[in-house]
Amino acid sequence: MTKPEGRPARPAFLPWLVLLACATTPAQAENRTYFNPKRGGSPVAFCLGNGACGKAAADDFCRHSGYDTALTFARRQVMSGGGEEPTGFTQIKCYKPSVEGSAKPAAVTNTAGKSGRLVGASLK
Repeated sequence: MTKPEGRPARPAFLPWLVLLACATTPAQAENRTYFNPKRGGSPVAFCLGNGACGKAAADDFCRHSGYDTALTFARRQVMSGGGEEPTGFTQIKCYKPSVEGSAKPAAVTNTAGKSGRLVGASLK
């Protein structure tokens, strides 16, 4: 089938195919950053009851919030007689993949001494 100008006619479904391709977006992971995170109205503690601190406490908060893991967190520091001590978090960024079994991205965890710098680590 050809048009009067001599060009072949487009199939009728082609515009719909293009529209469908444009409307479909790839699955995206879900992230959420919690500033001054709280659980039950109280600030999230930097250490869990079992003695695990930092990343473990941030991961626990994220799991209880419906996410898989903590990508980043920032410590709340308090001056004490022995120097600075972490008492909680000023922020936690949680991650959940949109498709089960998708790879987790590299995590950034706050493990630097007193500087508060973020140091990279990978999830395994």
